[in-house]
Amino acid sequence: MQSNIEELAHRIRELEKENINSRRHVRELEEDLEKCREDVVRERNRVQAEIQKQLQRAQNLASASDRKGKGRADAVDSKAQPVKALSAEELRRWESRYRDVVDTKRGKYRK
Repeated sequence: MQSNIEELAHRIRELEKENINSRRHVRELEEDLEKCREDVVRERNRVQAEIQKQLQRAQNLASASDRKGKGRADAVDSKAQPVKALSAEELRRWESRYRDVVDTKRGKYRK
C-alpha cells in the first residue's frame, strides 16, 4: 500500500514537471505568434505604403499631363521619377509575395 502511494506521488511529480515544461513551451509559442503578427502588420503596412506611393506618383503624372501648358507639364514631369502604376499582374505578385511571407512565418512556428 505504501509503495503504491509513493509510486503515485512520484508519477504526480513527473506530470507536474511535464506540465510546467508544456506551459513554458505554450508561452514561448504565444510570444512567437505575437511577433509574427507584428511582422505581418509591419509588412502589410510597408506594402500598402509602397502601393500608395506608386498610385500617388501615377496620379501626379496623369494630372501633370492633363494640365494645359506644355512647358508647365514638362517641368513637373522632369522632377518626377519615372514610375508606372501597378498593373493588375504586379498587384497580384505583391499580394502573392505578402502571402508567402505570412505562410513562411506560420510554417516556421508550427513545428
